[in-house]
Amino acid sequence: MFGNISSLIIRNKFITIRKLSSSTLRLNFESEAKKNQIVVTKSGTVLCWHPEQDFPFENSLPIEKNSSNSKSPLLEELREKYSLKVSSTKGPSNKVLQEMFYTNKNEWYTRTREDKLYQTSAKLPKRK
Repeated sequence: MFGNISSLIIRNKFITIRKLSSSTLRLNFESEAKKNQIVVTKSGTVLCWHPEQDFPFENSLPIEKNSSNSKSPLLEELREKYSLKVSSTKGPSNKVLQEMFYTNKNEWYTRTREDKLYQTSAKLPKRK
């Protein structure tokens, strides 16, 4: 695959591997085996090794939810800026949506022309 003598570049280290009959001379990569490695072959092919890394059990526990009643100035500013005065049935107003999504006001108005077209058009036939 690499010929008799191959040159590999692993993490900016120049390493030579010699082929001995049918087996390759193994270099001690146990310390490097758990790290990401990038190899460039003679033909210019780039090979990458990304082994799965261990994830400690302590990091897999759920995050405790802290009280959100803190007096942070950033939270207070956000609450003032996006204070949603929303009734339970209608939802946010066009102005609030405009500020949230950084769009113009016309994005959030209904299209009454299309509503009238759908009301006056013939009903769609049922398909089997």
